[in-house]
Amino acid sequence: MIIVTARDGIDDRIDGLDLGADDYLVKPFEIRELLARHPRGARREGSGSPALLTNGKLHLDPATREAGFLGETSLLTAREFAVLLRC
Repeated sequence: MIIVTARDGIDDRIDGLDLGADDYLVKPFEIRELLARHPRGARREGSGSPALLTNGKLHLDPATREAGFLGETSLLTAREFAVLLRC
């Protein structure tokens, strides 16, 4: 799991990692940085496919660029997916 947040304090980072996150990424960030970090976690899990990104209500699937919110899913363009990741 990667935490993506605007909270950039060292205590915030340590707390996030202590809660079980594999990585902590501070916004704003370049999509290339997220994509560079993400495959490492997927390989470590041994699943072979990238894990879903979620905040509890919204989920994003980096492998398919599918977004889901409250039971509804949509296939996003590359640009839409990149914009949503920045939110």
